[in-house]
Amino acid sequence: YLIIVDDICFISTWDIIKCALPDGTSSSRVLTTTQYDDLAVQSCGYDTKYVFKMKSLSQHDSRYLFFNTVSGSRFIYSPGSTEVSDDIIRKCGSLPLAIVSITSILEKSRKMEQWGYVNKSLGYNLMKNPTLEGIKQVLDLSYNNLSEHLKPCVLYLSIYQEDYVICKDDLVNQWLAEGFICATKDHTKEEISEACFGELVSSKMIQPVHIDGNGDVMSFVIQHMVLNFIRYKSIEENFVTVIHHSQTATKLSDKVRRLSLHFGNVKDAKLPINMRLSQVRTLAFFGAYKYWWRSIKDQFPLLQVLILHFWHDEDIISFDPTIISQLFRLKYLKITSDVTLELQTKTRGLQCLETLKIDARISTAPLDTTHLSGLLHLSLPADTNLANGIGHMTSLHTFGYFDLSYNSVENVLSLGKLTNLRNLQLTCSTIQPNSLEIKLQCLGFILQKLSNLKSVTMSTAGSSCVNSTDASSTNISVRISGDGLSSMSSPPALVERLELLPRICIFSYLPKWISLLSKLRILKIGVRELVRNDIDVLMGLRALTDLSLHVHTKPTEIIFFGRLGFKALKYLKINCCVAWLKFDMGAMPILYKLNLGYNVDGVDQESTIPDGIQDLYGLKEISVKIGGADPEKYDRRAEELAFMIDSGLHDRCVSVTLQFVRQIFDFNEDKSSLTQEEQRKLKQQEILEDDSDEEYDEIIQDSGEQEVKQ
Repeated sequence: YLIIVDDICFISTWDIIKCALPDGTSSSRVLTTTQYDDLAVQSCGYDTKYVFKMKSLSQHDSRYLFFNTVSGSRFIYSPGSTEVSDDIIRKCGSLPLAIVSITSILEKSRKMEQWGYVNKSLGYNLMKNPTLEGIKQVLDLSYNNLSEHLKPCVLYLSIYQEDYVICKDDLVNQWLAEGFICATKDHTKEEISEACFGELVSSKMIQPVHIDGNGDVMSFVIQHMVLNFIRYKSIEENFVTVIHHSQTATKLSDKVRRLSLHFGNVKDAKLPINMRLSQVRTLAFFGAYKYWWRSIKDQFPLLQVLILHFWHDEDIISFDPTIISQLFRLKYLKITSDVTLELQTKTRGLQCLETLKIDARISTAPLDTTHLSGLLHLSLPADTNLANGIGHMTSLHTFGYFDLSYNSVENVLSLGKLTNLRNLQLTCSTIQPNSLEIKLQCLGFILQKLSNLKSVTMSTAGSSCVNSTDASSTNISVRISGDGLSSMSSPPALVERLELLPRICIFSYLPKWISLLSKLRILKIGVRELVRNDIDVLMGLRALTDLSLHVHTKPTEIIFFGRLGFKALKYLKINCCVAWLKFDMGAMPILYKLNLGYNVDGVDQESTIPDGIQDLYGLKEISVKIGGADPEKYDRRAEELAFMIDSGLHDRCVSVTLQFVRQIFDFNEDKSSLTQEEQRKLKQQEILEDDSDEEYDEIIQDSGEQEVKQ
């Protein structure tokens, strides 16, 4: 085995981890990273020859990082820029974090006066002694150069734990609930919040985790030194109070506005003593469930944002959050847990609620949620059977998951009343052919009424609950015909994202109405048959940046991409049973990543490498999966094919990945005979694939697959 343990901070942590590692001489390896010399030596069994000390960047690499980050290219052609920039780079001590943080300031202005100001603001401490204190000086300079309205948004990040993956939509809605963002004459609050998040990304204070096909950051983490700095500033301004379980006996400020409790697995942790909580507006809790929630109404009467991330202990398997319904000022509520929620009918009192997000099992959907007329964002787990009356929630902008299997035809028709809807997330948990056919026809009818829609997705929605073993959350995915939507004559014109994943939904042909979506940027769709005219339709989508196309039968002719379309396309994925693909010279000028999947019996010496691939000059990544093959028998063949692809690119710097897998691209596999355990494992693998870069893959990888990279 190979195990990598990143960023160990305490010897006690390593003492716990090493107990789980088996002793022996089986050529296994454990790689650890840490900032501390004594911990590094101990983790290597006190043998210093196994300790590798990272070196700072060389001057050449520092300059490359600096110029490539600040301008998107290696050089800046400005008089006097070289002298000033070299001085700034030296003062950054060749530390990547410092360099990237400084470039976020310089990107805002190409004037040498501004660069000179930044240079003078930096001392030489970091160059002489690259310490955390020196990094703090650089981060402080970066923070002070943020716009004033963004600073509280940045400080708000300190409520989160280290390494916590933060969803962009969650954070933006929390900003709005806190009142950090105000509308102007020309822009709505939502538009301004999007701009603020864009500025946060540009500041380089966050590290993207998931970037969609359009280049937008959807989730991120905060580098621990940056988070420590943000917490330092937050304490300085009494903006957020963060309490760990070991600090609950410490006397803290009696004017707490935002409280974040990081209690971990400690079961006897209690709320801090001698702290006035009546003014708290945001409460975030990360830890094991405790009974003190029963007094939450009296302790936090002004609460506007409530974030609960908790897990069960030995005695608690369910949680009744009825008391939360008495927090009448609450605008944002998110619950993430492996505990079953007993919601019943107690949400009607939350009339100020704008966002309700539940990532946990629920025993019964709250019957009175439909009475929350001011709700803007509703996110519920799949398998949720909502009460009739969805049409009353006319303010909704985001709605998911709406499960076509569990919701009534009346509820499907009620979606047509949600005329403010921007984002609709659909799923389908079980197959009920007659009912689903009717519901899809209804869906095609009502989508024409939702003129503000920008995103429509239909995908699997596996439970994200921790340690979920409930059979209902691991049912095998289903596939239904999407032809009920094909009759739609007037689709929502503003749609930018359309993801009808073929694991659930499959069309006989490419729907004609897709040609009317002039703003479409992301399209993921499966068709049983692809004809020449379909490619012409797709070529006409000028805004398209991300295309995933799954073809379920053998095409009648080669899939040909000409030079006239796809000028904005950056990501292309094609799954088909045969490798019939050709690119014209000059096609897809900015295509960055190509993802292909086909069967081994549809591959020959010539067709393995798509004709014209060498002319895709923007290409940086190629991923090929070949199904219906025994990986152990095709080990050598994988090497040969990867080498052929790499050679065909004429020594260009392109990452090539090739895999042989057992699953075939017939797209009609019958899984009904699988045992419950086999279905559980297959569903688990599907969820893992959904979270990967190749999240829309139809191939279920075998544990013995071979991967070759050139």
